[in-house]
Amino acid sequence: MRDYFTMGYQNAIVEAKFVEVKNTFGVHYDTFASIKIDQATAISHFSDSGVEFALPEIGTTINI
Repeated sequence: MRDYFTMGYQNAIVEAKFVEVKNTFGVHYDTFASIKIDQATAISHFSDSGVEFALPEIGTTINI
């Protein structure tokens, strides 16, 4: 699948490791057809990479 407008989860994992980020959050995902993601696959790839990842639903509050 090609990424449009936003960074896909594969590149996000690479970049998160590069800048040594411990927590990542998906935003703008599934807001329209060209940026729809397979959420289970994205979660699985992040889990396998060791980078923490969350896909908050609209309206979710995240305390960091």
